[in-house]
Amino acid sequence: MSPKRAPGDVDFNEEIGAHMATSRIEPAQQAAQVDRDAGRRGWLRELETAIEIDASAERVWAVVTDFVAYPIWNPFMRKISGELVVGTRLRVRLQSPGGRAMTFSPRVLAATPQRELRWVGNLILPGLFDGEHVLAIEPLTNGRVRFMQSERFRGVLVAPLGKLIDRTQNGFEAMNLALKERVERAVA
Repeated sequence: MSPKRAPGDVDFNEEIGAHMATSRIEPAQQAAQVDRDAGRRGWLRELETAIEIDASAERVWAVVTDFVAYPIWNPFMRKISGELVVGTRLRVRLQSPGGRAMTFSPRVLAATPQRELRWVGNLILPGLFDGEHVLAIEPLTNGRVRFMQSERFRGVLVAPLGKLIDRTQNGFEAMNLALKERVERAVA
């Protein structure tokens, strides 16, 4: 038996499921529609930061993946453990500026040397508060790179946890600056 709903209430999963079942569009287009619907409901938010670093992609990747050294230099991701193998889980401890430390176990989605580290994690159950985190390295000219850090938050708790997401943005920026300083100091 379905739970009673007030007039006008919509079950998000039923609505999206019905749309996708009757749709003749490609899965990527369906995913984009789900994101648009989630965004309208306040269930989607994206963060993105970038910084240019005077070092090679190889050097930046070496520092980004040297998890043992994170407590020494990283003001946001205080500790990471685990193997960079697609499908495995990492153990990540974050502490945003002005926030409390929290530990979670995201699943590795991509680990492409000198290019990208991507993982996805969730709070308690998928769909409540999910985050897909990306650390990306884009080679530029003259031995420089652009380091980009982004996260796509999805789920019903995105709007209520807006202040946490704001602090996460600050954490990204602090980490980016610390990474730039560490890498460029080692190169000099």
